[in-house]
Amino acid sequence: MRTLVVIDMQSRFLKYIDKEKKSDLIADVVHEVKAARKNEERIILVELSRKYNGKTSNSIVDALIGYHYYVVEKSGMDGSGVIHYLADVQNDPHVSFRVCGIFTDQCVAETVIGLRKHFPKAPISVVSKACASDSGSGPIQFKTSFRAPKKRNMKSIGFLKM
Repeated sequence: MRTLVVIDMQSRFLKYIDKEKKSDLIADVVHEVKAARKNEERIILVELSRKYNGKTSNSIVDALIGYHYYVVEKSGMDGSGVIHYLADVQNDPHVSFRVCGIFTDQCVAETVIGLRKHFPKAPISVVSKACASDSGSGPIQFKTSFRAPKKRNMKSIGFLKM
């Protein structure tokens, strides 16, 4: 089953994104959530220490009202470990992932690398339009730096251009 993974779209992290880019980012993530709902995909919101960083943006959560989704809490940059332990993900032989959120060069990248380790045969794509970083890195920088570590079995990872 296709799975949309939304990384760290929490209030504390969103304040580091430029105001104009932040509203575009939230709108793009909401668009991805609505598309995933329409296609009846699994949706997982990954949060880092909710107690300290706040909840996922209300706009995103509002787009999920009436739909079954998961909220998982991670303890570091890589959210793949908590995703891996969801029983229906772990037992899905046809799982594939689309990943979006913040920060592109940190938690998004680390989670994608971790997903590749946990699910070596699963297709993984990054929705570049629905990603952002406080360092100004965008999809080009992420794509370049992401493809570099070939030692980590990073073959056949695609990128969605939207």
